[in-house]
Amino acid sequence: MTLGPIGFLGTGPVFFTRKPPSENGLLMAGDAAGVIDPFSGEGQAAALASGILAGDTAERLLAGELSRAGAAHAYATEWRKRFARRFAWSAVFRRLVLNERIGAIAGRLAGARLIHFAIGATRR
Repeated sequence: MTLGPIGFLGTGPVFFTRKPPSENGLLMAGDAAGVIDPFSGEGQAAALASGILAGDTAERLLAGELSRAGAAHAYATEWRKRFARRFAWSAVFRRLVLNERIGAIAGRLAGARLIHFAIGATRR
């Protein structure tokens, strides 16, 4: 009896693209907001944090503190404060690592210091 697939299994490349934190007045969280960045290594934590942020913003909307447009704007502003810097650094390091020549040079020049800096920059 076979319990699962046999042979080599793999996945295709994972692409991370920038997505807006809100669209047409809807608050996006998790994967819908593009916080699952496989390079930064903290996609699930960021997804949960964006969900909490969206929930807090929705609560303010339902309490009458914000209009629908105001909620989308407030969420986008807070989302950018929380995640924009992390994903900007992640994009820089992703380009660096995925470029064979530049990555090799950076690895030789900075070595472990570059890795430690990259980890810290993408988790702040």
